[in-house]
Amino acid sequence: MNRRIYILASFLTLFLVGCSKETDEDIPVVITPSSTVLIFPENNSECNEGKVISETESIVNFRWEASQNTDKYLLNVKLVEDGSVQTITTTSLEADVTLKRGKTYQWHVVSKKDGVSITAESPVWSFYNAGIASENNLPLQAELVYPSSGSTVSPCLIVLEWNSGDIDNEVLTYEILLDDSYPPTNLIGSTSDNTYSTSIDGRKTYYWQIITVDQSGSKSYSNIFSFSVEPLTGNCSDDSSSNSGNLVKDSEMNDTGFWNYKQLWTESDNDVNHGFVNGEYAFRSAQGVTYSNAIIWQEIQVETDVAYKFDLYLRSNGTSNSWFEVYFGSVPIDGGNADDYISNGAQIYVKSFGENENCGVNSFEGSIFDVVTDGCPIPSESLLDSSGNLTFPASYLTSEGTIYLGIKAGNYNGNFGSGIFIDDVVLFKN
Repeated sequence: MNRRIYILASFLTLFLVGCSKETDEDIPVVITPSSTVLIFPENNSECNEGKVISETESIVNFRWEASQNTDKYLLNVKLVEDGSVQTITTTSLEADVTLKRGKTYQWHVVSKKDGVSITAESPVWSFYNAGIASENNLPLQAELVYPSSGSTVSPCLIVLEWNSGDIDNEVLTYEILLDDSYPPTNLIGSTSDNTYSTSIDGRKTYYWQIITVDQSGSKSYSNIFSFSVEPLTGNCSDDSSSNSGNLVKDSEMNDTGFWNYKQLWTESDNDVNHGFVNGEYAFRSAQGVTYSNAIIWQEIQVETDVAYKFDLYLRSNGTSNSWFEVYFGSVPIDGGNADDYISNGAQIYVKSFGENENCGVNSFEGSIFDVVTDGCPIPSESLLDSSGNLTFPASYLTSEGTIYLGIKAGNYNGNFGSGIFIDDVVLFKN
């Protein structure tokens, strides 16, 4: 009996030791690399060293200090003018790179350790790779001031601002690049001032850059900054940023009672899960339902032959055999045909059925006019152009001078995925 107790006690001891928690000494320490210190080319300098191989190119030797716990280095050299990057992987503390002469570059080094995913990056340095010798000095690189990189601004009008100078005290001209893709290539204008006003659209991200040009024609290129734009909720001619210019009530989908709803297909197998959700309106399929058709709408007072602009924001992770359509109807929706609504025809649509109706298949987000460019052409009989501009003919208006703005969505043996979400519906005089 005593022997049995002894054996059982020994077993429990081994079991408890085997299941005990790991101590700090048992947890492996992950050794990560540290960032390196850059040496040459120096920051904000003109690089006159290097081997000239032609009138347009030279070889520059980049150098940096060793960093701790590092097995290799990634040297990244970016041509500021167009954003193109050369990357060189090396175990050395230097590397030769062929560069264009007379151009501004940025460079930094990434330290990496084998078997470790964590890396360390050095600061980013800028330099000008000297061109053919001349008596004229390159104008200083413009310093972008407003909007700062990564900031968010209001739509409509923006005043770009920067600082610059010239060693030779020459009169400078600034060329402004502004684009919604990186790197910016769209030249929107030039000026001798340090500011420039231009119009911007809502719900977009822009990239901008300043090219400084002196009287000798020498150029320098600023860094590239990006900024985001808030949604447009009113007419850009309004002095305020309020919603006063927008004819659509509750355009921000806050469920304030201005939107009407009607389920067009009402059989038992046409259930839906539509409704307002966190400042958006969601068209969503009910569990197991693949056939549906419903519309939200409001009546809006408009004028004939007056320029208007329409837009709305929508997003989805993709749909199948579904439609999303916008109408400017003259026939009342409430009390109309119970099965559908097609008054004056769909003005613009997002569908997922096939050729010329496939922009809704994959995930999408943004202005409806951006979404439809990927496979859903605007109908030829639509009042809308590709930017949302339109005028209402008398035939589109009711006897009271109104239109029924209808937003309809449904599916036929398909589904909305996680849903089609809409927000920021605007209609205002342009």
